[in-house]
Amino acid sequence: MIADQFSGFMRAGRLEVIDKRNRRGVVQAPGGAGIGAAPAVANPQNVWILAEMIEGHKIGERVVPPVGFPTDGSWGLMSLTNSSGVIYPYLIYQLDESEVPTFCDDPIEGPRSKN
Repeated sequence: MIADQFSGFMRAGRLEVIDKRNRRGVVQAPGGAGIGAAPAVANPQNVWILAEMIEGHKIGERVVPPVGFPTDGSWGLMSLTNSSGVIYPYLIYQLDESEVPTFCDDPIEGPRSKN
């Protein structure tokens, strides 16, 4: 499944939730906030980075996700091409630019501390 297909499933799910809430008379939150909803005001210091190792890329490398990509809070999914030329969906994460070094060190420190 590629990220575009996953995005379509997420969008369809959100629409189904809205439909069910409307049928049950549940009041929608202002702005329709929920999974996959963009924040009301984007923080200009926030950046999207790779949250997993990709052949030919590094954890913490900044990326620019496409419009309409699937999200769940600060996590997202984006298709990228690895160094072998194969396209896969990869996990990305949004955080303040100042937190990037800490985010990158955490996955490394865990295995190091077990030695």
